[in-house]
Amino acid sequence: MTDQRDARGMHISNGPQWHVEDCLRAAGDDGAVTILHHLMRDDPLTQQHSDIENGRWYSKLRFGHPPQGIPPAPNRLIHVRMYQPNWKSLDPVAWAKHSVEMLSAIDSGGRVHNLWNDPLVCVSPANEQNLHYERGDNNEANQHLYQTVEAYREIAAWNAAWADEVNRLLPNRKALLCWPALAFGHEPPGFQPDGEYTIPEIRAAIARFEIMATHPYALLHTAGAKSAPGGAEAYFYMLRDFRLAGFDNPRDPGGVLAQFPDKPLLITECGTFTHTAVARTAETLAAMKATLAKAAASGRVLGITWFIWHSDQAHPTNVIWPNEGLRNALANLPPYRTAAAVPIARVSGAAPLPSPVPPTAPSPAPPTSPGPTTLTFVVEARIQVLPGEKSWYAVARRALGHPNATAKHVAALQAANPVEAAGGLRVGQWLRSPWHKVERSG
Repeated sequence: MTDQRDARGMHISNGPQWHVEDCLRAAGDDGAVTILHHLMRDDPLTQQHSDIENGRWYSKLRFGHPPQGIPPAPNRLIHVRMYQPNWKSLDPVAWAKHSVEMLSAIDSGGRVHNLWNDPLVCVSPANEQNLHYERGDNNEANQHLYQTVEAYREIAAWNAAWADEVNRLLPNRKALLCWPALAFGHEPPGFQPDGEYTIPEIRAAIARFEIMATHPYALLHTAGAKSAPGGAEAYFYMLRDFRLAGFDNPRDPGGVLAQFPDKPLLITECGTFTHTAVARTAETLAAMKATLAKAAASGRVLGITWFIWHSDQAHPTNVIWPNEGLRNALANLPPYRTAAAVPIARVSGAAPLPSPVPPTAPSPAPPTSPGPTTLTFVVEARIQVLPGEKSWYAVARRALGHPNATAKHVAALQAANPVEAAGGLRVGQWLRSPWHKVERSG
């Protein structure tokens, strides 16, 4: 065992689960994995189901599985993506509560695990929020609407609210918060590449997360070799994160490593869009090895979770498993040791997002440190579900103090508790009451 991490990693399949032992060999025992949350537990809110075949994954990822030759991996960094197909449809505070509840009880390997107590788990609340289809808009012609300064402020506010609520609910958490990676190349009009990270609200939101995350890709299938390591445009594609400030011109803010010098980076997706192309296996593998070497040498990158071991038809050029040569090569790569260290959870008050100010120019601002923090305490009026209360009407009647609860009252109670309304009542749950308020005394 070594104190140094391995920059290797793998995005666990969101489709067929074949040769998982090779998948985890490719990830490395000291490397990283990305996994969608619902593979570890049925999610009634998003209607997604767990992977029972692999024992809901957590135990296999952390403690190993001897029948498959999978060793324990106490140093593996497990990135859990709380995935939903339309982040805009969810209230971030409600989604934070749901995230806390979901990951606090993962039934895997004959035990129930609270992932928030694992210091080598990191959690992100969404995925590529600057893409039209990740917010429920399937019209590609509308993409320009979601890469404006205002759109990024909206993304910042949503993620800040999620992180603040998680920290309020879990003041002693050990698991880490991982920024939900944005899709690259979608900076606002007039901004430099990666200029979206110079927007003050985005920077303030990222400050709430212990780990930065990105999704850099080479486009070997379209842009060709110039987008891969060694190519003329590599630092705007696969090596984008490593671009130095001023690389292209004096206004170039650089990649995220330059813009966030005090934050470790986890590359939660990466690839070439040629993973299934057997004829291009050597080219694809060379690009991956060069990126791993760059990441390890930086001392800043916690891992690269290649996208994706296997999948449904949504990612036909990115799946690794069908290409036997590539999957075997990745499984047999040596470790890429790095000095990058996993941070320790820091739960504290967060600086409020800056008030929106119309930018005087699209030129990027220099990186700034978060301002002084303020701690906010939130007290809510709540009512607990008691034994025997099997319906929302029963809870509403007790909350109102009279037997004449109507459908309107139930609707108000459910609107105040959207996550619980989707998942069903359970004895012991605490529900927000829309009819009571908390008053200060003394």
